[in-house]
Amino acid sequence: MPLAALTELSRATGDASLLSKARTLAGASTTNATLNPGGILFDNGGGGDVPSFKGIYIRGLASLNAVTAGRPYADYLRRQADTAYAKDRSGADSYDQPWAGPFQRSDGARQQSGLDLMNAAS
Repeated sequence: MPLAALTELSRATGDASLLSKARTLAGASTTNATLNPGGILFDNGGGGDVPSFKGIYIRGLASLNAVTAGRPYADYLRRQADTAYAKDRSGADSYDQPWAGPFQRSDGARQQSGLDLMNAAS
C-alpha cells in the first residue's frame, strides 16, 4: 500500500520527494535477498486474505514503475511473472501463492494476486 499511496499522493500534489520515498521502499523490497530468495518474492503461505497482499504490493510497484524514468522495476516484475507462469500455474491457468512454485492450490485471493502480477508485468 505505501508504494501506491506515495505514488498517487505525488501525482496529486506534485511533490517529487514522495516518489523518492517510494523508490527507497521499492528498492529495499525488490533487492533484499531474504524477501526475494532466488530473485522471487517470498511468502510462507497463509489463508484468508493473506495471499492478496502480494497482489497489492505488485500493483503498487507497477504504479511506481509506470511513473519512474527508465521503468527500473520492469525486469523485477517480468521475472516474478515469468517464474509464476512457469512454476506456479495449474493446467487450468490458475495461480497459487508461492510464485516460485510448486502449484498446490488456488483460491480467489491467490488468483487475484497472480492476475495482478501478470498485468503488472505486461
